[in-house]
Amino acid sequence: MGNVSFFVLGVLGLPAFYLAVEGVLKFRRVHGPRLVTCPADGKPAGVRLDTGSAALAALFGAELFHLSACSNWPQRAGCAQRCLAEIENAPQGCLVRNIVAEWYRGKECVFCHRVFGEIDWLNKPALLEEHHGTRQWSNVTVEELPKVLGQSQPVCWNCHILQTLCSRHPEMVTPRIGAE
Repeated sequence: MGNVSFFVLGVLGLPAFYLAVEGVLKFRRVHGPRLVTCPADGKPAGVRLDTGSAALAALFGAELFHLSACSNWPQRAGCAQRCLAEIENAPQGCLVRNIVAEWYRGKECVFCHRVFGEIDWLNKPALLEEHHGTRQWSNVTVEELPKVLGQSQPVCWNCHILQTLCSRHPEMVTPRIGAE
């Protein structure tokens, strides 16, 4: 290949690479489940954005949001999607992972008293529910998240794993009385 070919590839390739990187970054910003208040009934609803069209529109400097899923569908399928105004006003504020991270921030694990800082999303923390033991918050539906968070206590990953082991396989656990 000659120098002209490399120049043409560079001229065409760099903008294409830039657009691809921007598209991925925009996709990551709009990806994930969100918690909104349904304007029709005033109750929490779990929604997902059509991330492909939102990322594509963002590449051209526009914000275009459409729902791809809602916990109130199919009962309210075809609604006016007025909940999108809530997402447009605070796109990161209604993202479930941000809501959960904010809930844990500064709290202590109910068992080991370790203070939560940044959430390790690979080893997700859990919740201690009054009558149900521990469970990962990711096993809570989006629409019931506010209620469950209001009635639960935070549990770190390590304590959640230990509690799960103790409850499912008590024969494998040897309690050490008097050990600290």
